[in-house]
This record gives sequence, structure tokens and C-alpha cells, in this order.
Amino acid sequence: MSTFSERLKLLRKNKNLTQNEMAKIINSTERGYRNYEINKFTPTLDILIALANYFNVSLDYLAGLVDIKEEAIIPTGTFITVLGSSGCRYDYGNDTASYLINNKVIVDTGWNLVENILDLGLNPADFKTVLFTHFHHDHYIALPQFLFYHLNEGRSLNELTFVGPGELHMVVALAMNFLQVSRFYENAGYPKCTEIRSGENITINIDSGTKLFIEAHKSIHPVDGRYYCVTDMVTNSKIGFAGDTAYNHDEIAFFKNCDLLIHECSLGGKHTGDNLYLHSDAEEAASVAADAGVKKLALVHYPARIRTECFDSAVNKFKGEVLTPIKGDVILC
Repeated sequence: MSTFSERLKLLRKNKNLTQNEMAKIINSTERGYRNYEINKFTPTLDILIALANYFNVSLDYLAGLVDIKEEAIIPTGTFITVLGSSGCRYDYGNDTASYLINNKVIVDTGWNLVENILDLGLNPADFKTVLFTHFHHDHYIALPQFLFYHLNEGRSLNELTFVGPGELHMVVALAMNFLQVSRFYENAGYPKCTEIRSGENITINIDSGTKLFIEAHKSIHPVDGRYYCVTDMVTNSKIGFAGDTAYNHDEIAFFKNCDLLIHECSLGGKHTGDNLYLHSDAEEAASVAADAGVKKLALVHYPARIRTECFDSAVNKFKGEVLTPIKGDVILC
């Protein structure tokens, strides 16, 4: 049977389309699409669905698993694309903790946001909304490159909406000054910055397929931070983003019945020493997940060398599904 890349190339040529034309059809870049045909990268779930739908074939046929061209079956639901899950000094091939919701909303930027989005075959300039958990460097360091990409695509920064804790305005102003936007870009605009306080909520309308209700709670961390409960109002799926936080009993009620909880475990499997930097370990993350009755727990924000340690500690406390995702993984909610 053909491989995915071979089958994709054949399907495109059968329709007499160029790689650039295919890229536009799936709202990607030519570079991103070309990477699929040379088997450099694997598309995310939503792009696979778009391709299968366009060619009117099943996902199994597109992947080269079967030779029968069935009609495409398009799943529905909320999903998270993992841009990275490492600690503040990221591991090779896996950026620090950052994500996409339905490939429409960014949660923290990590170190390499633009490259990570391009690797998915998506256009960074098509993203308009970023949700920040807090402003330690590894969670916003790629903000200037994200703004720079928009500017060089000729997009107005007025199109952008940033949501986060109180230091949001300061960090955005610093990024704009670093880029010298007022000097080099006439009429560049300025992102809309929405501070969200603990106990507040906000509704974000992206398009007909994505409408998010976001609730915020103050995290326990050296800088002002938030953890979030995000409800997809189209599917009613609930996702918890713990950001960076020490264990807090309030998490249990806040993340109650989430379909997915993405929780940090920077302190490893089980930590017994000082917690000067106010983080959690995997056992604490699993305790929150178990007591809150969530369905899936994704452990993030730790170095790769302790992945097994974190997983083993979590499964002893939480009997639901425990995930240790890395860059490029897609989690269905």
C-alpha cells in the first residue's frame, strides 16, 4: 500500500493541482504543505480531516492503511494541539508548554511559536487570539516573533486579542518597543489587551465553529498568574489549563468534571523538598484530577528525562487516562 505522503501527492496530481493551490485549499502555506508530501511532517488532525474531506476519501485511505476509497468520515469535537510540553529550558524537538485550542486559539507562546505553527502547515498570521497563563519568560518569549510575523504579512495588529493577568499590558508594550514598531511600521495598529482577574470570565468568538467561555482563577506562583477552565460552547467540552502553580485545593472545584486537565509537574513524580518556585509534582496533579473527576490528565512542563517518573506517580493516584504529550500530539476532548 502507499504511504500517506505518496497517496497525498497522487490525489493532488489526479486533480491537476499545484502544491501552492493545495496549500490554499487547506489554509496552509506552500512550505507547510510541501513538508507533508516529502514526509518531513505529519499533518494535525484537523488538516487530515480537511484533506480527506476535499478528496472525498476516508482517513484510513489517506493514511495508506486501506486501498478502498471510502467516503470521508469527519469526526467532530474539541481538540488540543500540543506545541510543546517541556520545562522552561525546552528539550530538543519539544518546545516548552504551549498549545492550540481547535487550531484557532494559542495558549502561551513558548520559545518558538512561529516555527511550531509553520511546522503544522498553518499560517501564524491567521491566529488572532492568545491566552497567557502568566509572564515568566518561557511562556511569552516568542511574543515578539509572533508580532513581527503579523507585521511582515501586512496584517494590522488591531486584529489581535491578548488575554492574561495584570502584567499583560506591560509585556505587550515591551515587545512592541523591542520591535520598534512605531519606527518601522506606519499604521501598524496595537493588539487589544484584556486583563482577566481571578473569578472573572470572558467569552471569545472566533468563528461559527469555535466559541470559547473562559473562566480564570489566580494561581499560586511567584508572578501573577491564572489557571483557566475553557468551555467550547459548540461542543460543551471543558478543558483545564493549570499553567504554572503550586498545589492549591481550590483547583479541585475549579476543574470539576473537565474532559481534559493539562497540569504541570515541574517538580517531578513526587517532591519532598522546598518549593521556592511554587510548582506542582505529578502526584499533586493526579490528586487534583482524581478529586475533580476529570476524564483525562495531560502532564506537562517537565524535562524529558523524568517523563517515566512523572507518569508512574500519576497513574498511582489517578485512574483515568494519563497522557505525557509532546510537540505535535493532538488530544481529543
